[in-house]
Amino acid sequence: MSLIPHLDKSGLSTVGRLVHDYDRMLTSFGSPHNRPYLPPFDICETDAAYYLEGELPGIDSNDLDIGFEGEHCLKIHGHHDRDTTTEKKSWWVSERSVGDFQRSFYFPASVDQANTEAHLQKGILSMTVPKSAEAHHKTKVSVV
Repeated sequence: MSLIPHLDKSGLSTVGRLVHDYDRMLTSFGSPHNRPYLPPFDICETDAAYYLEGELPGIDSNDLDIGFEGEHCLKIHGHHDRDTTTEKKSWWVSERSVGDFQRSFYFPASVDQANTEAHLQKGILSMTVPKSAEAHHKTKVSVV
């Protein structure tokens, strides 16, 4: 399974997402607390860099761990939790996903890991990953 979605110009990616959401709904029926959280990301590039934007509503930068694995793989790991109370509740509908998540993005060429930037503002994680002719290894990325 690839974590970078294939974007088909014919619109099949939209249908694929609907099928995925329907399948996720069926497999999680009856267990509202066990649905995995998989935040959606947009990725684009210029001649100089790759740009990622992901939806992380309700997630604090302290709950994110971003780093590289090798020369081409960016990993984003985090935790999304639901407010818990001591009051017992009977769920009618539970559509929000919670728990740990991890996204991996593979770049086709070496990137400048040392100059990668990440900003989390209003629930949107924006990252700039500069392209590089040489491999610059850095394992962690700070989120500001």
